[in-house]
This record gives sequence, C-alpha cells and structure tokens, in this order.
Amino acid sequence: MKIINCFFWGAVAASFALVIEIAISAIVPEKYDVQTVIFSISFFSVILILVEEITKFAVMFKLILKKDPKVSIFLKSFFFGLGFSFFEIFLNLSKFGFSSIEYSLLSFLSGIFLFHMLTSCYIGYFIAISRNFRKVIFAPIVAFMAFLHLVYNLAIIHNISFFIIYSLLFILIVMLFVRYIALDLAKYEN
Repeated sequence: MKIINCFFWGAVAASFALVIEIAISAIVPEKYDVQTVIFSISFFSVILILVEEITKFAVMFKLILKKDPKVSIFLKSFFFGLGFSFFEIFLNLSKFGFSSIEYSLLSFLSGIFLFHMLTSCYIGYFIAISRNFRKVIFAPIVAFMAFLHLVYNLAIIHNISFFIIYSLLFILIVMLFVRYIALDLAKYEN
C-alpha cells in the first residue's frame, strides 16, 4: 500500500508543480523572458525545471522515513517517479490527442518516463545516504537534478538520438539501483 501511496504522491507533486508553473506563466509573460540563455533554453524554462525538481525533492523528503531500508527508499522513489511521469505523460497525451500517437511522440513520452524515474531515484538516493535528515543538503541536490533535467531538455531540442538518450538514462538508473543494493548490503557487514 505504501508503494501505491508513493505513486499517488508523485502524481500530486506533478500536478502541484504544474499549478506553480501556470502561476509563474501568468505572472511573468513570455515577452519578458530572456531568450536563449543556454543553447536555446530560455530563462523561463530553467525556472520551470527548478520548480519541478524542488517539488519532487520537497514531497519525497516528506515521504521517505529515516528508518526506511535503502531498497525500500529505491522502490518508493521509483514509484514516486512513475506517478510524476504518469501525470506529465497524461497531460502531453491530452495535448497531442490520444489517437495521434506516432513513433516520435511515443519516444518523447517514454523519455519523460525514464527521465522522471531517474531524477526521482537520485533524489531518493541522496536522501538515503544522508546520515541525518536535518543535514540533507537541499541546494546541491536540486541543482544537480536541474542540471540533469536541463541536459535532457537540450538533448531533445538538439535532436540527439532517442536511442542514445534512453541508453544513458537506463545505464544511470541501473547504476543507481546497484548503488542502493550496495548501501543496503553494507549495513549487514558492520
């Protein structure tokens, strides 16, 4: 049941991020946006990326308990990312139309799925390795996730092959899972 809760909270976090993004869009019209801050990513886009990653971190920080085993944290993070990506994919399908699914849209949506799984699992990992939750370093974690998000968006904008993007995302997720397992096994060696 806790896993289903994490999926639900992932979707709630995505919807909360969307509400904040809409509010920011209403307050700061696009005509005031600084164009091409970094390789055709606007300042406004960077702000929206930060909103998503801060929202993920804040909700996950409340979901993950200090006493949770590392593998449990990985599963919670995984299902949180699944809920977050599910909500974003649903919104994209609503925008493009459910009947107009083609290979490029399917590739884009599966990239969203893999990417949000990755960032959620990394946030969970950083929370898991923190010895004291009060000392979790918020800014570097969010900055790192925002950087990954920015690189992912740039790869999409500059038409980097989906195969390359997926391969890298998959490898990063597998490496992270192995690291979670190693953390959990290390506690039995002591």
